[in-house]
Amino acid sequence: MIQIIFQISILISWIVYSCIFGKCDAWYWYYGNQCKYTLKQKLMDLHPYYLTSRSIFGLVCGFLMANILNQNLLLGFIYTIALGLILPLFHNGFYYMERNNINPSVYPLRFKDMSTSSIAPVNFTYNIRLSMALIGALLWFSLSFI
Repeated sequence: MIQIIFQISILISWIVYSCIFGKCDAWYWYYGNQCKYTLKQKLMDLHPYYLTSRSIFGLVCGFLMANILNQNLLLGFIYTIALGLILPLFHNGFYYMERNNINPSVYPLRFKDMSTSSIAPVNFTYNIRLSMALIGALLWFSLSFI
């Protein structure tokens, strides 16, 4: 029972992390664009840094999960992949919602919207993000039975 509580706690922590950074990214983009137009400065592409920070936090969560369940640490990588599949649904969803809160004329579908102007290497539609999250959640919970 305690393992299930830890498993759900780590997953919730990851989801909260994804949501918070989605909102932070929205404000970074907003202020970055304000500077671009007022100070004529180019918006720095932070995607490599985002990937690094998310990977580190994801690996910590994945290996913590494998350790809690007394599993082979190799499964920590698979837990991390599961978390990576879950991230876009919440991160992008909260990003689009916050951008819409800042400026209601952008991303009218809010959580379900999709960027057409992003400089991110990949962008997913809402249905793809939802499918990835469901696969990630199934993978996350199925690993506990190995």
